[in-house]
Amino acid sequence: PFVKGTISQMGNDRKVFFIGCRGSGTALLGRALSRHWRQKVENSLGKPLNNGKEPVIDEFSPFVVMGIDAPRGAPDAPIRVERTPEYTLKAALLADIFPDAKFIHLVRDGKQNVEAMLKSGLNKEWANDFGEACTAWKDHILAGLACERLHPGRVLRIGHDDLMRDVGGELDRLLEFIDLEPADDNDCLLDMGLPESMAEDAQGWPENWNREQKSMFTSLC
Repeated sequence: PFVKGTISQMGNDRKVFFIGCRGSGTALLGRALSRHWRQKVENSLGKPLNNGKEPVIDEFSPFVVMGIDAPRGAPDAPIRVERTPEYTLKAALLADIFPDAKFIHLVRDGKQNVEAMLKSGLNKEWANDFGEACTAWKDHILAGLACERLHPGRVLRIGHDDLMRDVGGELDRLLEFIDLEPADDNDCLLDMGLPESMAEDAQGWPENWNREQKSMFTSLC
């Protein structure tokens, strides 16, 4: 019943699933895609949306990318986007349920991804327990890689460091993969107030990890 209800709510339009562990860059890339589509809508209407104010991503993403409550006169969004990281664990099942859907797999170095999860401040087990964070990263990366193997033509992998070095270039690669026009101007995508945890990853172990944590990560991941 849950699956049937979910399918009926999602409709029959094209879908793109952002998969990857928390802290891998799914929210950042979703935000960049939203900005791209906002530009397209504003160019079509000949005026800024929301009086030119920058909307919050969680409000804006359904508004312009998912096509919900679109403004009068705005073109319909060409795709629907889902970027709930936990859906990564069901990616292979979702690929079977939605045979036309495509998947964007965000991959980040495990050590840095775990560190970002622990610094997230969220009230989740993986945000407050080192072992849970390691296990969560492993489970998500294995599920994402399994989806890649099962559906190689439907999954695009984007590395976290590649995204940090060239948000605009990776967005263009994403747009080509999902059959959308490339962005006219990527400059605005580079000034999105990135959180410190989303900077380009340093190499090696996080400086604050002790010997026990390094051993646990090696054992679990």
